[in-house]
Amino acid sequence: MLPINDLVTALFLFIAIVAPLSVVLFIFITKCHVPLNRLFIMPIVFCLPLLNATLLGTIFKSGSFVNISLSDIFLVPAFFYVCHDKFLRSRNFNLPMFWLFWIYFLWIILSLYVGTHKYDLQFFTLPNVVAVIKFPTLLAYFYVFEHFVKNDADLKTYVTAWGLSACIVAMMGIAGSLLYLFFRIDTPFAGHFRALGTFGNPNMFAGYMTMTFCLSFIYLALGGKRWLFMIIILLSVLSVVMAASKGAFIAFFCAFMVIGLLFPRFRFKFIVTGAAAMAVLISTFFLDSTIQIYSKRLFDIEGGIATSFDTRTYLWGESLKVWEENFLCGVGKDNLVKVLTGATEELGEISQGKNKDNSGKDTKVQLVSHSTYIGLLCEMGTIGLILFLALLAVFLARLISTIIMLNPYSNAYLIMVSMLAALVGVMTQGGVTNVEDSRSFWMLLGLIYSVSERIRSQEFDKTMLKPSSSV
Repeated sequence: MLPINDLVTALFLFIAIVAPLSVVLFIFITKCHVPLNRLFIMPIVFCLPLLNATLLGTIFKSGSFVNISLSDIFLVPAFFYVCHDKFLRSRNFNLPMFWLFWIYFLWIILSLYVGTHKYDLQFFTLPNVVAVIKFPTLLAYFYVFEHFVKNDADLKTYVTAWGLSACIVAMMGIAGSLLYLFFRIDTPFAGHFRALGTFGNPNMFAGYMTMTFCLSFIYLALGGKRWLFMIIILLSVLSVVMAASKGAFIAFFCAFMVIGLLFPRFRFKFIVTGAAAMAVLISTFFLDSTIQIYSKRLFDIEGGIATSFDTRTYLWGESLKVWEENFLCGVGKDNLVKVLTGATEELGEISQGKNKDNSGKDTKVQLVSHSTYIGLLCEMGTIGLILFLALLAVFLARLISTIIMLNPYSNAYLIMVSMLAALVGVMTQGGVTNVEDSRSFWMLLGLIYSVSERIRSQEFDKTMLKPSSSV
């Protein structure tokens, strides 16, 4: 992490990396015949988790932070290319869902202004600037993938890059957990026995691997290698278990059930496999105490996560008290941590953000709501939460309406069901984790819009719409 005085240096470093990469990319484009959109899809998707938590960060006294992923570097030229291709070359000024996004963005600024002045905080500060520009950055991810994924080959490039990258991250997290369990060796990829991958947070890591599990079925539907599909599935399941996140485990279960119940060809197999996997996980409680730690935490056996649950429920309660005082506009994006810090000074360990994990060691808990919906309710008020839920409702409606019109035995149907499962998983995990600012979440939304639109207009390979036995 970089101190605040080094932010300018970090920005210059960012530019210094962008410039040579752009030159190399331009040379590669002129020498090869690979479509430009796929050249952007591969590095953005592949690099998303690899350096997400380790490249650049700036910690402020308020507890806010800037987290710049390596994918952001490739996003800059990709977004300019989208603008050139869409506005200058095609003369198409129609941006999907522009007005809803614009209203949501204006409300972010308004709620931040109102909340900052109510609590006598400075408005023109670097954390506030970051809070404002964060949403346009996420929108750039949305529009890049809404525009770039034009056919089944583009979609296969996306899910292949995602799957390969996720395998690397999963192996890092699993290896880190095993090194701690059996040799008590601490690594950056695990928090004691809990797998973190490159995310620095077991909940976000497990959420990412849940999305990987869902997207792997798209890879299979598009003719991907079955052996690689099985490896991705296995690593995804192991990662979710070894992250030991109860909320993420429930989200994974919901996503699993969506695919199992809505895809008729594999419904029985999914139910049997899910029941067997659950039985194996529960049976670990009767094995060596080293392995028991996961089943204890996930199923709360012998109070495995009591302290963590008490901390979260307390923070939810405190957050809702803040919302009651700021019912309409909230306290402003990223201002909740400042308000909660002042409200919890009298509560000893919880106010200091301390907690105990199953190994008996201290871990730190951020003084935030630890819930997307409660967090938005407090930071952006009732109207802000309604706007966010309206965004989710639009994408759910598109998915469901597209699924209804497809043949249940077609590859296109499996693709849309997999995306629905991924979105359901994210929405479920949003109850216990802050996911609204996740890059992967907004990339998924862009993917959903693009694929559903092109399947409806039959721009994808028409054989995908017919019954298939390839899956």
